[in-house]
Amino acid sequence: MSGGSFSQRVGAVRDRVGAVSMSTWMLMASLAAMGGIAGVAAQEAKGQSGLPDVPSQTVRGAQATLLAVQQRMPKTEISSIDCVQPMGLCEVRAGDNIFYVDKAAKYLFIGHVYDLNAKIDLTEARLRTVAGAGDSDGLAGGQVVRASAPRGGNAAQQAIGRIDAGDKIDPRTLPAGGGIAWGREGGTPVVILTDFRCPYCRAVAHELEQMNVKVTEYPISILGSRSVANSVFCSRDRAKAVRDAYAGIPLGEGKCDTRALDRNEEFARQHGIQETPVLIRSDGAVLKGYRAKAILEAWLAGKAVQ
Repeated sequence: MSGGSFSQRVGAVRDRVGAVSMSTWMLMASLAAMGGIAGVAAQEAKGQSGLPDVPSQTVRGAQATLLAVQQRMPKTEISSIDCVQPMGLCEVRAGDNIFYVDKAAKYLFIGHVYDLNAKIDLTEARLRTVAGAGDSDGLAGGQVVRASAPRGGNAAQQAIGRIDAGDKIDPRTLPAGGGIAWGREGGTPVVILTDFRCPYCRAVAHELEQMNVKVTEYPISILGSRSVANSVFCSRDRAKAVRDAYAGIPLGEGKCDTRALDRNEEFARQHGIQETPVLIRSDGAVLKGYRAKAILEAWLAGKAVQ
């Protein structure tokens, strides 16, 4: 399903609903060499996994879900797991592959997840970012837990990984002249660092457009989008150019002084920013990745969110 437009691919999925079950099992079988996902998933569907059941009430975030996945799929090498996803599932990375589970790791889904509002293939976007940025977890943001290498001993006592939280960036340290302003005058200020080829950036921009916010967007190039950023930055109407860039509308060649964008890139390197979007609140609080409108509003109001 890699070819065609978003609507064509969604239509193809809709037209083949009757074949979903068979194609899903074929996908599972193709991943069997990765560690036996097909066999375990098939047994789970029959209730005959032979593995200990993990009650859903024992799950407390990504770390507990990781332990549950490792219990149910002991032969599958898990790279990382992210349980803060817009569709309410946990994204599991196993090498170069991505699949999804619920937080109790009772149900397994293999396939592409689409955001129908933003018209984004979330899975494909994630796969492209993983391939393009190496082991740069957290495109979708949230709590990413990396699986530890050791397999012996008590799994609950292993160093599963660290969940980054409490990061702050002083907005006053942002590069001078590198921001593009758009949104509503008098709205709540918010800064976003984005890549114009990042679908999650497009998605979060779509949410912000519907809110009472004044956005200052700092383009950085992680996915090779510098030429697009140049064109946006050099446009007479930068706010419109931002929308056009996310919509894939061709822009004229950027011809102006773009050294401010160089400073954006250097800022990102200095702060170790390797994925987008990154949102910065006026008090310096940082939120990484896509969030829905309601969560963004709560976060901008000063509330703690996942």
